[in-house]
Amino acid sequence: MDLASCMMQSFLSSEKCGAQVAVARCGGHLCRKLFRGRRARDSHGLAAGAAHEANLQFETLQLLTSVGAKMLIIDEIKHVLAGPTLKQRHFLNVIKLLGHELQVPIVAVGTRDAFNAIQTDPQLANRFEPELLRRWAMTDDYLRLLASFEVAFALARPSRLVERTLAQKILTLSEGTIGEISALLTRAALEAIDRGTEQITSVSLDGCGYLSPRDRRHPSPLAAT
Repeated sequence: MDLASCMMQSFLSSEKCGAQVAVARCGGHLCRKLFRGRRARDSHGLAAGAAHEANLQFETLQLLTSVGAKMLIIDEIKHVLAGPTLKQRHFLNVIKLLGHELQVPIVAVGTRDAFNAIQTDPQLANRFEPELLRRWAMTDDYLRLLASFEVAFALARPSRLVERTLAQKILTLSEGTIGEISALLTRAALEAIDRGTEQITSVSLDGCGYLSPRDRRHPSPLAAT
């Protein structure tokens, strides 16, 4: 699968804002494809590698231009750090190329390691302003988030996730990150469907098999065996 195909599969169209957003995950095919140009070899050696690299970059620019992308979001950019320094530099140069040619905002998403990856290039460090996503707390915004999950799951019986006790339990188990909240509620919803209760309760939160980040970091001896 070439780079253009990978980008096309990961492309999302946002109807709410009327804009189109290209989303690429650095942990998968895209990152490997962007790194692959300099490794491509055949009977023509280095010349073929350079030609392959240029072709991939051209296909990427052509695709994003043709779909009218208004923003490029690069997820899991911390995986840039997984490669050797030369490959990291090449990938960061590709990001600069895309930004220059497309003239669209580029958002790099990831953990603190993502910030470190960007800081390795002074020009990129000046272009990307860090924005910290704080953990969810017991606020009206958090309760609205829970309500949106309940609407999306559309279980047969109301779960009332916004009730204080249940909302606090979800917050405690997930440690307040959006990914963990989503994982916990998804597991609990599937458990409720399997059991036929069609309702997320405190019991289903405990019995859905979800392990909190703390439990994954420090598994009990029984769980380890």
